[in-house]
Amino acid sequence: MTFMDKVYTLRTEVYSEGWNLWDETLYNRAFRVPKSVEELIFDAEQRELLNKAIAALPEIQRRRFLLYHEYNLNYRQIGEMEHCRPQSIRHSVIRAKEKIKAVIEKYRAGQ
Repeated sequence: MTFMDKVYTLRTEVYSEGWNLWDETLYNRAFRVPKSVEELIFDAEQRELLNKAIAALPEIQRRRFLLYHEYNLNYRQIGEMEHCRPQSIRHSVIRAKEKIKAVIEKYRAGQ
């Protein structure tokens, strides 16, 4: 296979993949049901409540929770960053989840 044949093959593969991605995007747009205004407002309120609950956490728990859930680091990686045992990180993340859950349940009970 010559160099130009390889270039042509590569272009064809990229071109067809691009069309497949574009077709998939169109399919998703065509069959995705848009959310109602009420659903959008509810989602925004839930995000705001979650952000407030996370902000209310102590700094260490908040940092560990976000590293674990937002940045997808595991307990060992976070422990290496903070120079502590993975079990300590795990316990801290679990406590953060419990506190967040309590804030959300308290809010829902007040509605």
